[in-house]
Amino acid sequence: MGWLVDSSSVSIVITYLLVSAVFIVLRRREPQMERPLRVGGRSAAGGIAVGVAAVITTACLLALYVPGMPAMLDVQPYVILGLWWLLGMVFLVRVPGGVAPGKDAEERLLERLAERRSSAS
Repeated sequence: MGWLVDSSSVSIVITYLLVSAVFIVLRRREPQMERPLRVGGRSAAGGIAVGVAAVITTACLLALYVPGMPAMLDVQPYVILGLWWLLGMVFLVRVPGGVAPGKDAEERLLERLAERRSSAS
C-alpha cells in the first residue's frame, strides 16, 4: 500500500503543475472568461505573475522526487506512476478531437461522443 501512496503523491504534484500551467494558458487565450475568483487584480500581468510563481513552486516540489533528493522514491512507485499515466493516455486518445475552445465546447464534445456511440452500434 505504501508504493501506491508514494506514486500518487508524485501524481498530485504533477497535477498541481499542470493546473498552474493551464492557469497561465487560460489567462492568455481567454482573458474575458467568466471567473468566480479574480486572481492578480484587474490587470492580466498580475494573474500571469501568480501563475508563473505557481509553476515555479510546483516544479520545485516535483524536483524533490528526483533520485538523490530528500523525497526520493524507490523504483516501484515510479513503475506504478508510469503505468497509471499510460492508462490515462489510453483514455486521452479515445476523446474525439477537433472541438474548438469556447463556451459551448463541452456540449459539442458530448455531441461528438454521442455520434460516435450511435455510429458504433
